[in-house]
Amino acid sequence: MSLRSTLFSVGLTCVATFAMAQSPSAPLTIVVPYPAGGPLDTSARIVAEGAAAQLGSITVENKPGAGGSTGADQVAKSPKTSNQVLMGAVATHAVNPWLYKNFPYNPLKDFKPIALIARTPNVLVVNAQQAATLGIKTTPDLVAYLKKNPDQAKYGSGGNGSIGHISAEMFKSLTNTKMGHTPFQGSKPALAALESGQVLMVFDNLASALPQIQSGKLLALGVTTLSRNGALPNVPSINDSVQGFNVSTWFGLFAPASLPDADARRYANAFSAAMHSPAGKEKFKKMGITPEELTLDGFAQFVRSENSKYEFGPQRSRSISSRVGWCAPPSRCADHGGKGEKNGTSPCRLWPIHPPTAWRLLACQRGLHLPAGLRELHRRRPRHLPPPVRAPARPAAGPGQPGVHRRPALTGRERPHPAF
Repeated sequence: MSLRSTLFSVGLTCVATFAMAQSPSAPLTIVVPYPAGGPLDTSARIVAEGAAAQLGSITVENKPGAGGSTGADQVAKSPKTSNQVLMGAVATHAVNPWLYKNFPYNPLKDFKPIALIARTPNVLVVNAQQAATLGIKTTPDLVAYLKKNPDQAKYGSGGNGSIGHISAEMFKSLTNTKMGHTPFQGSKPALAALESGQVLMVFDNLASALPQIQSGKLLALGVTTLSRNGALPNVPSINDSVQGFNVSTWFGLFAPASLPDADARRYANAFSAAMHSPAGKEKFKKMGITPEELTLDGFAQFVRSENSKYEFGPQRSRSISSRVGWCAPPSRCADHGGKGEKNGTSPCRLWPIHPPTAWRLLACQRGLHLPAGLRELHRRRPRHLPPPVRAPARPAAGPGQPGVHRRPALTGRERPHPAF
């Protein structure tokens, strides 16, 4: 063998070895950071089955805990050769990073978005039999019952920091009602508690609650998006009776940031094909889900936008606390241990939510009283938009001339946020 042939063979071997070191070699695993049986778990199994022809054997591993952060952190810190992807959601990549102190991972830097699976509404459901006994048929009926019986009802959720928890806290804030919170490890046990009468209501993902709604066990009072959903055409939007209420959830597949771009494209193509295959579409349709088409860069841009929507909590809580005042009632404030400490001494954590008029939401049931100025806050103006146009101040009245010395009130998106 000539020297040239020998060097060529050695070069090929080195290239192959380098490629094997850079690409995952273990069978692919989809980590679902929530218990089995929920919509994310079911969706993961659908795409795993559909993509197996292109990617080989795919397993689904459930790793619940900390509102989804435990499983997400496992994937973020997984070795390059572990070949894991995450079925992430709005909680793991948009909500939790701003809600928890000392968060274990960076949702933008530690992951490479692969494919958006779905964007779905939540649905407000109650036990159908219990609702009939209490005379609750609509959302206004529920609000009237809660106002007549303050602090007597409880709502369930899939865990602290879950989108169901956030939706219920927003509902309480916008309707000025009082309820207790019972968190569960996922939506399945929360719905089981609702069916047994342990809690009065649950905000759950439509895909998860739809079978019980169709069977008549649960009564759907409203969907959390501004428009109705095709799976429940006769169920109105909660915003029709509770102005300013607008919440949606989403979930998709993420790989560790260390995954090579070539493998990311291969995964995206395989999962997208699985979602949009006739079999995949049919399975998702039964869940009330329409598969999305965002992948890679498009999905990454979407995640950055969603993450920025919920950016308010830690770095703003102390500045906002000076505007809040005493806890009301003090016994409800978990941060203050029922002592109701004053402004700035031990600031409660305010965590406003994105939809208009929902800035007054308080995270984790802090029970704070907000002055009128904070109640009317609207969404934060995105940085790429020009400054709002404000009405000019009216000229001061001259001698003997009546006049108004204040500017007209600003409304809608013109209203400035007092914290900026």
